[in-house]
Amino acid sequence: MKTIAEARKQLTAALNSIYDSNESHAIARVIFEDLLGYNNSLFILHSNEWISKDEQQMLDNALPRLLSKEPVQYITGKAHFLEHIYYVNSHVLIPRPETEELVLHIVNYIKNHNIKNPIIVDICTGSGCIAIAIKSLVPDAEIYAIDISNEALLIANKNAESILGKDYIHFMQKDVLNIESLEDIKQIDIIVSNPPYVLNSEKASMHKNVLDFEPHLALFVLDEDALIFYRKIGELGIKSIAYKGQIFFEINEQKAAELVHIFNSMGYNNAKTIKDIFEKDRMMQISQ
Repeated sequence: MKTIAEARKQLTAALNSIYDSNESHAIARVIFEDLLGYNNSLFILHSNEWISKDEQQMLDNALPRLLSKEPVQYITGKAHFLEHIYYVNSHVLIPRPETEELVLHIVNYIKNHNIKNPIIVDICTGSGCIAIAIKSLVPDAEIYAIDISNEALLIANKNAESILGKDYIHFMQKDVLNIESLEDIKQIDIIVSNPPYVLNSEKASMHKNVLDFEPHLALFVLDEDALIFYRKIGELGIKSIAYKGQIFFEINEQKAAELVHIFNSMGYNNAKTIKDIFEKDRMMQISQ
């Protein structure tokens, strides 16, 4: 038998075969917190107790998946995003810190401009993290969340019910590339999207844990038409956004200048990039 502390040390040592020491420790900590339920305080409190057979079985089941470089969030079924924990699986992207920044920019814009009861549309919602996080921070917002994937929408709805309760977000299954308008949603104040934007040519340089496990439908676009989602959403925005409405995007920093040119040429009043905490152009705000 082994103690809980010994089990975590053993897991960390096994992960050292494919990860550096810091990442191995971080992954082991997530496994013990999100899979076994030992947050830092509980781990310290129970570290010298014997690990149970069920807990050891969960570790034994998780280890081969970890060694295949499957993302730890898919193994635990949990991803942390701002103030909440979201259910995730291989049908949705794992929420990332830069997307948290995008949400906070939108929330700050709403509050700084004193927008009451804003109508917001989240296109390519995936796990629903953007829509749900905005609703939790701006309770009077009316939010619509759109995705092509029925599997993703099931997960997003599950997350919304868990975090907000039932019927707080309007989920809609649509292929955004094959609709002419958002006319069933009136007076849209804000459109937000984190659409597919990774180039097919970038696959060779991507980490195995992303390339082999996260949904390609939500990640990749053809190199010869890399900005197809941005142009289409821009066209929808021209038809559907209210006076002084805004569009917020997460973007590929390599395409920032090209996107600014595209949206200015579409007739928007202003298109500007927003830097993330690493001083990269990873977000964009477009004014109607």
